[in-house]
Amino acid sequence: MSGSFSIAPLGRGQGRAVGAMLARAFDADLMMTHLLPDGDRRGRRLPRFMGATVRHCARYGRVRVAGDLAGAACWLAPGQTDLTVLRMIRSGMLAMPLQIGLDPFRRMLALTAPIEKAHHRLVPGPHWYLQVLGTDPAHRGQGVGGALIAEGTTWADEDGLPVYLETMNERNVDYYARFGFDVAEVVPHERVTTWAMLRPAR
Repeated sequence: MSGSFSIAPLGRGQGRAVGAMLARAFDADLMMTHLLPDGDRRGRRLPRFMGATVRHCARYGRVRVAGDLAGAACWLAPGQTDLTVLRMIRSGMLAMPLQIGLDPFRRMLALTAPIEKAHHRLVPGPHWYLQVLGTDPAHRGQGVGGALIAEGTTWADEDGLPVYLETMNERNVDYYARFGFDVAEVVPHERVTTWAMLRPAR
């Protein structure tokens, strides 16, 4: 147990439900509203987008789920943090233009290209990558995110490796700082600023 929530690996058949929960968690996220500005379309397409991310991290890292889908953390493991074509094929991510639409996909590429460059520059060696952390809106403020972060930082400490993440919400910078993350770089964009954060190896 971590706080009042049990943390468990992604269960068989849970992927779609976790993707839907993460879609609710990120519905008002600045990146998602930039990619999918129409609320109805975002509501239809975001679960597929998040579901693809869950599948990718389950294959190349670890997905942990809190309680009865109260939240989830999608981690990429050391040595698996690069988004290669082969990995995209294996996790079904090449269908993403169909899942979210061609124009949103183009906006995503324009937004994420400099973010990925910063990622490679800041942590060129092995590290844990917290790609997605989301809490169901009904469970926010109850310690779900902190419990999920604590489990992953424990893995990193056991491995003696750093942890990397990005956030597009400035309010999250202080939140992640409580878990030992520092801002390593700010990646500007005309619509969405990204804070790249790094927790040093311990």
